Amino acid sequence: MMLKIDYQDRAWQLDLDEVTLEEGIAIQDYLGVTLGQWYSDLFDIKSMNWLKSAACAHWVMLGQNGEQQPPIGSYRLPVLVFADALLTAIQAVMPEEEEKPPDPTPGRRRPASARSPAPSRTRTPTLRRTSAPASPADG
Repeated sequence: MMLKIDYQDRAWQLDLDEVTLEEGIAIQDYLGVTLGQWYSDLFDIKSMNWLKSAACAHWVMLGQNGEQQPPIGSYRLPVLVFADALLTAIQAVMPEEEEKPPDPTPGRRRPASARSPAPSRTRTPTLRRTSAPASPADG
């Protein structure tokens, strides 16, 4: 998945499908989870590993754009600024969540024998950004 990230007045590219073996091992060592879990955590801002996962994405992005990659977590990163840019890039490539039409007869269910089997479908992770609550000074 190719992401185009507008960050610090520069257009960056991050290709999540092009993480190198060395980068993958460094990410696993830093997070203590599999590379697949890191990828999943990038799409789940409620994950306890999301912030560190975003930092790893920044680190990979540096390398993919020809910049020096200091050890993950060893450099000053304005992580919330980057996280906002990352979320915007992810949302730009994620399909919109489909709304199901309301059931015209609430409370009534067809017998199981009359229902068609549920289609098998690969689920795409859904990204949800929550907004920060207003500060008391805004009131």
